[in-house]
Formats: sequence, structure tokens, C-alpha cells
Amino acid sequence: MSVRIVLDKPRSLYTNLDFVAGRAILSLTSNETITAITVKLEGESKSRLFGEAFNPYGGHPGGYRRREPSTIETEVHKILYKALTVFPSVEQQFPSRASAYTLPAGLHEFPFQFKLPFNNACADSQSTYVNVAGLQMQAPGNTDRHVRKTLPPSLHGFNQQAIIRYYIKATVQRSAFYKENFRSEYPFQFFPIEPPRPPLPPPDQRREFYARIEHAFAPATVPASTAKPSGLFRKASVPEPASPTAIPLLVCIDARLPDPAILTCNEPVPLRIMVTKLNDSPATVFLQLLQIELVAKTAVRAHHLNRVTLTSTVVISKSNMGIRLTEQKRVMEIDKGHWRDIPLPNSVAPSFDTCNISRSYELHVKVGLLHGSGDHIFVSSLPIGQIHPPSNQAPRTI
Repeated sequence: MSVRIVLDKPRSLYTNLDFVAGRAILSLTSNETITAITVKLEGESKSRLFGEAFNPYGGHPGGYRRREPSTIETEVHKILYKALTVFPSVEQQFPSRASAYTLPAGLHEFPFQFKLPFNNACADSQSTYVNVAGLQMQAPGNTDRHVRKTLPPSLHGFNQQAIIRYYIKATVQRSAFYKENFRSEYPFQFFPIEPPRPPLPPPDQRREFYARIEHAFAPATVPASTAKPSGLFRKASVPEPASPTAIPLLVCIDARLPDPAILTCNEPVPLRIMVTKLNDSPATVFLQLLQIELVAKTAVRAHHLNRVTLTSTVVISKSNMGIRLTEQKRVMEIDKGHWRDIPLPNSVAPSFDTCNISRSYELHVKVGLLHGSGDHIFVSSLPIGQIHPPSNQAPRTI
């Protein structure tokens, strides 16, 4: 006896409002009495972290708590749950009202169909919290942390610390309590649909948000000349200290993105970098370093344990550029040609937020300026609201 799941039109990627249809195929080598056959569409968000525990009841007289061995904290949330009884059918249940049914040997197919929802159903499905400490299992009753938002994408890796998976499960319930139920799972990959984009305002009403850093360069100096002794017994003159020859340069760096900040895969980053002189110094500034990096912050929580993992995608990185910025202008914009033809990689996954796992993005911009004999590296961080998929592929959003 075995059961397996076969989809009618299998796809490599599913998204919101898609239909998942197929058949649960039951293979029997002899007549079998079963109670029901159920097919479920499920999604779960699972976090698993290592940490040190403290025993509040094993403290010392001074009030110190005794440190216990490291434990594993696991937290599981059902973000998607839909169940469908494919056997017995409604027509078979009402005439007979039997509690068990006997199926003959052979192959039996039971069709099913689900529609993937838009939002998760964590609060509706009474999510399960599991705390593994040795052999003990605990289920805390706090349900105030449930998040009801768009279904998150499939997530793997992170050394099994954070997993989001979707699957279809078929269960054959046998009538005898001493007989094991048969189950089969069919996992699939999920990516959420692209959220609606805000309407584009008129050009005169478009706004930008920015990260700004100011810096004052040290003034350029000319070393004073030192008089040489003219004779064998003459005393050398004391060298004069170096003195500044120009007004110290005061600059401001702006990294700007459109508001709201929306990035699209396979398209360049709509970034502007401005260099502004804040005083009347005639000094010349050189662009030496330019780096644009998209940083993903994945926050994982398992009860009282928290961990944040950073991963980055480098869009552009250039050094030793030696590009002279025009000194006659007070506001100078760095040429967009350095990153205009470099699209955001298609492998960037969307941001999301669940009860125990979340992901957000920041755009880190590094600008290195050279003035005289000194240089300075500016680092700006811009939070990203959304990242959209390319227009010719399945929906993705950050």
C-alpha cells in the first residue's frame, strides 16, 4: 500500500492566487479498509537556534542563577493551512454514514485543487510553538506576536536556522488503531506576488529621501624652508612650522533614492550621489572609491533567542579612480554612468515578515574622496522599501 501526489501542471514556481491542482494516487495490493483520505496545502515558518539556558530555581544563595547546558530553541508557525477530504465524497458520506470504507486492490485516483491565498493565516491556524530542551517539549500560549501579512517566499539555508517551506500532504487514515496511516508530501517553491506600485506623481511633485554626511578636510600646508649653516661652527636656524595656505575644504555627501524606495531586478539602481561644497574653498576634490552594495538583514527568533544574519550583493565596486570633480561648481553629481548599465541581479529575493523570521534590505553606498594628501571614505545606508521582479519573470518583491 502506498500513496503519492501527482500535479496536473507542475511548475517550478508558484505565487499568490495560483491554482495547485493534481491527484492523490492510492496503490493497494489487497483490499483495504480506510476511514478517510485527506489532502492538505500547508506552509510553515520554522526557526531553530542554539543558546544557553539558566535555571531560575537552581541559584546560589547570593541570587545567581545556575547556567545550564546549551539548548536548542525551535519555533514553528503554520503560515498556510488548507484541508480537503477527497474520500469519502459528500455523496458517499450521507447515504451510508459509515465510519470506514473498504477499497479493492488496484490504483485509485482522487483529484484535488487549492488556490494559494494572498496573506498568511498564522493566527487562524493556531500556530504551534515548540520548545526543545533535551527531551522536553513546551508550548507557550502567547499568541500576541502573530503577523498577518503577505505570504513569505520559500527560504532555505542559514545552517537550518531559518526555513520557510510549502508542500502538499496526502494522508490515508486507516480504520484499525494499530495500523499506521500512510502519508506523502510534495514540496514546491513559492514567491509572493508583486504588490501594487504607487502611481507615479508629476515631475514637479516627485520626492527623494537621502542619507547625508558632512566632513571637513584638513587644510593644505606648505612646509617652511630651513636655513642651512654657512660655516663649521655656526648654529643652524630653527625651522619654521608649516602654515596653512588655503581655506579648509568642507564637503557634504548625499546618497539619494526616489521616495518610495523601490528597486527592480534586472534594472539599474535609481541612485543619485551628490557632492556639495559647503564653503568657498577653491580646493579640488578627486573621486577615488565608489561601491554600491545591497545588504540583506535576516532576523531569526526562537522564543527568547534572537539572531541577525547579514548577506550582501555588490552592485559595483571601483577603486583608484582618480576622477577630478569640477571645482567651479558648488554642487557636483557623480556620473551615473558608473552604475547605470549594471542591473540589479535577478537572484535577489524579496523582503518579508513572519512571526519568527523577517528580512529587510539596505543600500550601502561608499564614496572615497581625495583632497591634498588626505582622503576620507563616506558610508551611507538607505533603507529599501520594496524590490520588484523583472517584468518578464514571476513576481518578486523586496
